[in-house]
Amino acid sequence: MRIIPKKAKAMLSFISTDTTQPSLTGMFLSGNRIIATDGHALVEMPLDGEDCTSPEDYPQVDIATSDDNRDVIIPAAALKKAFANIPKGGYLPSLQNIAVVSGENNKNVNQVELITTDLDVQDSVKVPPIDAQYPDSDRVYPAKDATGIRIKVDATFLAKLKDLSAGDDVNGVILTIHDAKSALEFETNGFKGLIMPLRMDARE
Repeated sequence: MRIIPKKAKAMLSFISTDTTQPSLTGMFLSGNRIIATDGHALVEMPLDGEDCTSPEDYPQVDIATSDDNRDVIIPAAALKKAFANIPKGGYLPSLQNIAVVSGENNKNVNQVELITTDLDVQDSVKVPPIDAQYPDSDRVYPAKDATGIRIKVDATFLAKLKDLSAGDDVNGVILTIHDAKSALEFETNGFKGLIMPLRMDARE
C-alpha cells in the first residue's frame, strides 16, 4: 500500500487530456513517487517525505486487490473521484489521504484501488490501470553535475504572469535569470517587469 496526500490533487492539472497519448492521461505511481506530465511540463512528488503519511499510520482498510506495489498509471478520472471522496472537516490528518493498492483482483485482472475512509465509511474506487508505457521522466532532468542557477520566487507573482499573458497567441512568458540574488526579468504580451527573489535557507 502507498499513500497519496491530499495536496497531490494540485498535480491533476499537469495530466494530459490528449487521448492519442494514453500514457499521459493518468498519474504514474512508481515506487514511492507520483509523476504527472502533459508532455510540456512535468511535476512529481515523493510519497515518503517528512510531511507524508506512512502506510503504517493509515487506518486498517478492506482491500479487494492483491497488493504488490507494482508501478501503475492511474486514470485521471479515478483520481478526481478519489480526491473528492477524502473526508471533509476536522478529521485526523492521516485521513486526508488516499491509500493506493495496485495488483490483481480476484479474477486475476490488473487493478488499482483508491481507498478513502472517515473510520465509519470506506470508499473505494477500483479501476484498471492505463495499459501503456510511461515515458522515462528521469531522462528529461538535466544531468546531476549540470550547472544551473537556483532561484526562489513568490508563486503568487508567477500566477499573475498568467493574467498578463492572456491574449498572447501561445501564452508565452520569457524569463531571464542573471543570478540567485538579482531580480528575475519577465516579458510577455507587450509587458515587461521584474520579480524579486525570496531568500532561501540552507535546507533549500
